Amino acid sequence: MIFQPVLSWLDREPARLVRMEYLLASARYAQEANVRDRARMYFQMAESLLRNILRDQSEEGQAALAVHPWQTTIKKGLEG
Repeated sequence: MIFQPVLSWLDREPARLVRMEYLLASARYAQEANVRDRARMYFQMAESLLRNILRDQSEEGQAALAVHPWQTTIKKGLEG
């Protein structure tokens, strides 16, 4: 449980980048454990968070995030 020490902090703080890493790690773990519904839930949460992050970015930031590995990971996770 790598994220255990920061979970309560994540509930109080808008640490979106750390939250994204937590969601993606949780989704990948659920995938490996063959718990597809749980994995999909985490990927959906990550997708929603990414949309929120994108709203706050400049055009350049949005373009950079469009090719960010998060985007690919989320897309593949929701397709599978």
